[in-house]
Amino acid sequence: MSHLLDFVYIYLCVFLVIFIGLTLLRLYSFMNPLQLMAKGDYAQAIEKMKKTMNTSAYKRNPKLKKPMVYNIANCHNRAGDLHRSLAVLDEIELEDIKDNKLLYCYHCLYAINLLLLEQELENAGEMLDKARELYDNNELQPLLALRESCRGDFQAALEYVRNYQPPQSKKKKTVLSLKETTLIYDAFILEVENNYFIGLAYLKAGKQELAAPYLQKAAAWKIKNYYSAKAREALGEEES
Repeated sequence: MSHLLDFVYIYLCVFLVIFIGLTLLRLYSFMNPLQLMAKGDYAQAIEKMKKTMNTSAYKRNPKLKKPMVYNIANCHNRAGDLHRSLAVLDEIELEDIKDNKLLYCYHCLYAINLLLLEQELENAGEMLDKARELYDNNELQPLLALRESCRGDFQAALEYVRNYQPPQSKKKKTVLSLKETTLIYDAFILEVENNYFIGLAYLKAGKQELAAPYLQKAAAWKIKNYYSAKAREALGEEES
């Protein structure tokens, strides 16, 4: 009887080690591409994400694919390939998505691409309205300001800017759902994108002096990306 118990104990230990190992491997396969994305290595991040989607875990669970496709679109956006970002977002079918975080991210990113391209402004506005229905939060104010400035309603744009409260903490703010593999907010959005959106809204309103401090904050990001490059371009700085 004791030998049987020993065998069962060893079996359970081996099973537990394998289970933990597979869980850690799955977690690494998700986190590693996001770390590459955070470092500005967008091409390699996209390649890793595509490989991850071809693993058995993702093939067995199609729900995991859509968040990863969103992250690929986000990489294209931060690299400045806005048209490609839109094309990748169009691959996502929204009907069966239950994760409101992912839906929020999708609508915001789609609107960002359209607003920066200055195309389909009505569609961009509808996307932001859908995002606000899910999470009408402070972090959305700069993007709403950009929407109004693209529409030519500078008074409304400046009202959104005045309503925006920059995050007090300098710590990276990341909301991460490992279950749904969805990246919501990171330091890049709060420190680069939002400052660029406010700066661009001021520029469109003809208020260059007010735009400059926000563009300088966006331009100061050390990792190469579309937003910082455009901020430096607006400030008349040359790329290093």
